[in-house]
Amino acid sequence: MILRAQSIKKSFSVGRRKLPVVKDVDIYVKKGENVSIVGESGAGKTTLVHCLSLLEEYDGGKIYFKEKPIDRKNIHVLRSGVQMVFQNFSASLDPRMNIKEAMAEPLRIKRFPLSYIEERVKEVVDIVHLPRHVLMRKKSGLSGGELQRVAIARALISSPELVIFDEATSALDTSTQAIILNLLIDLKMKFSLSYLFVTHDLTLANFITDRIYVMYRGRIIEEAPTEELFRYPLHPYTMLLKKGIFGCMMQVREGNSEDGCEFYPFCRWATKECGEHLPSLQKVNDKHFVRCFLYRR
Repeated sequence: MILRAQSIKKSFSVGRRKLPVVKDVDIYVKKGENVSIVGESGAGKTTLVHCLSLLEEYDGGKIYFKEKPIDRKNIHVLRSGVQMVFQNFSASLDPRMNIKEAMAEPLRIKRFPLSYIEERVKEVVDIVHLPRHVLMRKKSGLSGGELQRVAIARALISSPELVIFDEATSALDTSTQAIILNLLIDLKMKFSLSYLFVTHDLTLANFITDRIYVMYRGRIIEEAPTEELFRYPLHPYTMLLKKGIFGCMMQVREGNSEDGCEFYPFCRWATKECGEHLPSLQKVNDKHFVRCFLYRR
C-alpha cells in the first residue's frame, strides 16, 4: 500500500460557523495502481488531496505512507515519495525563473550536487519528450501542452512513487489531453508509478484508472473497480455522472440533509429515512461499496 488514509476530516470557518468540506473519508492507493476521485466542483476533492499530501492541515484522521504513520514530524518521508501536479500548473511555476531553474528547484532545496542536478534535469526533460532548448525559456514562451509536460517533469524529478494529479488535464484541448494521458501511461509502466487523479470527468477516469472513488459533498458515496462502476453504477448520483449530468439543483422534495444523506433532496428513490439518517458505506461485493440504503443487507 503506497498511501492510506482513515477518517480524514476538514472544515473551514465561514463567519462563526464551521463548514465541513471533507467528512470521514477513507481512501487508499496500492503500489502500481491508478485511482481516481470523481465528483463535481465543490465535492471536496481538491481539499482532500491537499490534506493527503499535507499541503493543508486536516482536522481529524490518520494518514499512512507505505503503512508508516505520517505527521508534521516526519513529513519529509511523504514529500520524498508523493508529488502533485496542480490544476493550474502554469501558476505553480515562477515567471522569473526559466524552466531549467524551476525544474532544478526541488533538488536544490535538498542540496543535491550541482552536477547531479544538471544531469537529472536533462534526463527528466528527455523522459517527457520535451526538446532541451525549452530549458532556457520562461513559462510565457511555452504552449499549454509544453507547460503540462514541464509540470509532470518537475513532479518526477525527485523520483516519487505516487503522483497526484488535481484536474491536471482539464485546461487542455482534447487532442493535447489525449497525448498527455498516453504519456502518463508510458511513464507509469516505465517507472512503476502509482497515480491518484482528481477529476470531474468519468470518461477520463475510465480511460486511465483501475479504481474509482465517487465523492459528493465531502463524502465518498461509491467505490468500485473502474470497469464495474461503469457497467453497474449503484448510487443515484453516480448514475447521473455517467450520463454527464452535473449540478443537481432541481430539488425534488422538501427537507435538508444535515442528519441524513447529502443527496436526499435530489434523489427520486429517497425515503423519509434517507433524510433523517446517514447511510453507511454498504459492501455490495468484495470490491464494490456504496453509501445508499437501497443496497442495505
